[in-house]
Amino acid sequence: MSTTSIYRIAEVARRSGFSPATLRYYEDIGLLPEPNRSSSGYRQYDEHAVERLAFVARAKQLGCTLEEITELSVAWDGQECGPVQDRLAALVATKQADVRARIAELTLLADDLDRAAAALGRHRPSGPCDDECGCLVDTTATPVSLMQRRGGTAIDNLTAGGR
Repeated sequence: MSTTSIYRIAEVARRSGFSPATLRYYEDIGLLPEPNRSSSGYRQYDEHAVERLAFVARAKQLGCTLEEITELSVAWDGQECGPVQDRLAALVATKQADVRARIAELTLLADDLDRAAAALGRHRPSGPCDDECGCLVDTTATPVSLMQRRGGTAIDNLTAGGR
């Protein structure tokens, strides 16, 4: 007969890296099942709860929202890895595309900021700002076509005007 280890909230917090307050919050929102209680009312977690929290931590590292993690946890509780991997793979693919699009947008913003910084030093009127002053001149570049290929994904025709 095997015995299972029982942990109090402080031990689970130490082992998982989540604070006790976070563990209680995860219970409140259903991300972590409510644990058994000792006769004196202390929460009692088992190894499955610690493993589930490791899964939650990994999903958070991958940028999953708590709602997405809750959905994934339902599949994870089924104790079949395949469905979990399928759902996680779909989420990861979506997040990869989102990150790449944000990187492209931020690259365009960085270029626009570089142009604005350069324009600020070119013309400095002695009175109020005028239409040649770097404060008012639109330094946005003409539309730029970007092509980025990674893993078969392409981001085409992203323009500075389309942000």
